Amino acid sequence: MECREDTLRIAIELIRSALESYMLSNCRRTVSMAKLTGQTRVRLEFHGLFRHYTPSEEFPRFMDALDYVVKCGGIEKLKEILRARDVVLEGDMYVLYDFAEYEKVCYGFYEEASTS
Repeated sequence: MECREDTLRIAIELIRSALESYMLSNCRRTVSMAKLTGQTRVRLEFHGLFRHYTPSEEFPRFMDALDYVVKCGGIEKLKEILRARDVVLEGDMYVLYDFAEYEKVCYGFYEEASTS
């Protein structure tokens, strides 16, 4: 597949939208549970984003968009989209956040949603 800037923008937006939907649906509960249990890290597996993903003609599956971003934008671009420092693309494939980082991302999405 050829890398194109317009197609990369589409893939980025699809991933960002899936993350936003996931966070708005789940992150407050996750933050509460992590605080109660004293977790210092939060693991977000990509399969958790699947049901929040809206397919497009170019990228019918979440993993199609993810693969395109990694191929054409690089792992750093993916980390930027996910607002994370650690992304694991082998095995179960997940994003790993420090708890404080996850909490910040969570409430950042709520702030963005309330201003739009």
